[in-house]
Amino acid sequence: MDLDLLAGVGLADRWDWEAAHVDVQRVRSSAEVGSVIHDETAGAVPNAAVQVDDVNAPDGPPSRTPSLIVVNGPPGSGKSTLARAIVQERPLALNLDLDVLRSLLGAWEAHPTAAGLRAREFALLLARAQLQQHEDVIVPQYLARPTFLLQLEQVAHDAGAVFQEVVLLDEREQARRRFKDRDHPSHTGATQVSDQEWSQMYDRLLALLATRPNARVLETTSGDIAATHAALIQLLQDTPKPLGPIGGAGVDLAGDSTPTSGDPARPSR
Repeated sequence: MDLDLLAGVGLADRWDWEAAHVDVQRVRSSAEVGSVIHDETAGAVPNAAVQVDDVNAPDGPPSRTPSLIVVNGPPGSGKSTLARAIVQERPLALNLDLDVLRSLLGAWEAHPTAAGLRAREFALLLARAQLQQHEDVIVPQYLARPTFLLQLEQVAHDAGAVFQEVVLLDEREQARRRFKDRDHPSHTGATQVSDQEWSQMYDRLLALLATRPNARVLETTSGDIAATHAALIQLLQDTPKPLGPIGGAGVDLAGDSTPTSGDPARPSR
């Protein structure tokens, strides 16, 4: 696992990888010290005295309610760039980029569907662990199907977190032009998208949006990422609408059969 790569998206910063994995304050006293083991990062530690606490339990009472923020939008709308900016403003927030997770799997290009599904499994586990520590999670991802959104929403609900869903949208031709003007995908693991595929992805996103009443649309400012960033920050600071039944209106998982775009094989930007 490439920790430097994970640090670039906010994963490695969640833990102190250089420090010992044993918290000496959690070592319970024991009359029997037992044998001594040596960890090259922790030094000598009496192994009989070490007991493993629940790694998901936060230290002390929660100081704040965490947020799980999904930033959706068509390829080229600036999701990855904005997610990186948001986590820089929120210490220990996690930029949970599925394309980066997928790229960590061996030969993922030859097995895109399996790799995409595995990346989503990892993302849900990481999101749950992060929220249980009362830290924010940002998921910059094009999603045209409700399934993964519902899973993320459930994770936030279970953790007592605020679930915020933002969709970056611009007028079709301006959004298409911005996508075509990109020199290359803005992050590791992104797949290439043709002009025709982009149009289909845009239409499917609009169709999904009609089923997500709690999603909030942010009209992006073409060529002005700073203005879009400021507008997104303001939108996230507004009190989110109370969530109704998870998934909102009009969602039929049995009919969740949108081909190609938005499925695990193509988590493109």
